[in-house]
Amino acid sequence: MANTAQGHDAYLQFGEEVTYGTAVAASRKIEIVSEGIEIINQEIPDPSLYNARSRRARYQAGYHYRGPVVLRANYEGQSSFPFKGLLGGVVTTGPTDSAYTHTEKEAATLPSYTLEMFKNVPAGQCDKLTGARINSATVRARFGEMVLIECDVVAQERLTGQTPTANPANVASCTLGTTGVITRASGSFITDGMWPGDSVAFVSGTGSVPAGATILSRDSATQITISANTTAGTATLSFAHNFPAVLPVLFSQAITYLEGSSDPVADVVIRSLEVAYTNNLDISGQIGTLLVAEPVPNDFVECTWTLEQEFKTKTQMDAAKAFSNRVLQFIFQHPSVIGAGTTKREFELKSSTSVVPKVSQPVQGYGKIFQTSTFKADNNVTDASALVFRNRNALSPA
Repeated sequence: MANTAQGHDAYLQFGEEVTYGTAVAASRKIEIVSEGIEIINQEIPDPSLYNARSRRARYQAGYHYRGPVVLRANYEGQSSFPFKGLLGGVVTTGPTDSAYTHTEKEAATLPSYTLEMFKNVPAGQCDKLTGARINSATVRARFGEMVLIECDVVAQERLTGQTPTANPANVASCTLGTTGVITRASGSFITDGMWPGDSVAFVSGTGSVPAGATILSRDSATQITISANTTAGTATLSFAHNFPAVLPVLFSQAITYLEGSSDPVADVVIRSLEVAYTNNLDISGQIGTLLVAEPVPNDFVECTWTLEQEFKTKTQMDAAKAFSNRVLQFIFQHPSVIGAGTTKREFELKSSTSVVPKVSQPVQGYGKIFQTSTFKADNNVTDASALVFRNRNALSPA
């Protein structure tokens, strides 16, 4: 008898596809809060009349998969998914003081992913979703809570009973330096799926790798830098995919919270923040197959910020009436430094061009009155994007 699936077994692995809808091996492993991707069938109801009250039949026109994936906002491991998937482009700079900075902005095209959703049904197997794109994502931050990211994922196909991508194969003839730099004589760390955050272990040969070492950066196809100094030698090494380091983004860690006004900081008491970005993907069928065509944007992107704060000034109401531009910027910073440097991890959302179409200050009872302001962000000439996500952390690529 089959066992009932348990939520605590679930996790997600993914790889960025080279060709839309063509499966690739997973190279990253991430934790999820929840997942609800479901099959959506398009129906063709038979309209024929035949002297009966019930319909003759229904026929399948096509199908796709769609639903939410909710993630804990994390300082490590979210540059590639979901933010590159949402916005399209990423530029990484560094290392500077042991830190890398990843900046995501809008690009002409969006990547697609192969997702391996592990639920242990059948035992030890997963569902593999191909042609997965992020239609929208919403970042939610609220007092007393962890910052969460809810993604609306659309996928072309789902294969059940698949074997999850295993850890990369051992690599022989690796040259170990004394500063944590490792090179390989042949093959590619990129092609073989090694990723920053993955574990590295000594198998055989000369030299040594400290226990618990992980990849910090993938410097090239044949060179990586790890988190600890090695002993010089030539060795065979093993690698294992890890979840990113658990470094959650918390509401209390905000160090910059510009809500578009010039009010004194003491007058800006924000209780919640929501940033919603939508790609407006077109999901339509194609001749000769039940699979949907590659989803591409069908309209301008939409970027909406919603802020709830204590009602202390009339600044936002005045801005709404004037329809004046507002700059929105929220930066969260982790308290610990990266490595031996002085730089700290950061998680930033910014829209430099926005207006305030709606503001309300409802009286709902005896206590405090809260003001809710809705902002609509558009393309900023300097940023070349309606929304910019910047993530500073210890890994490259992230």
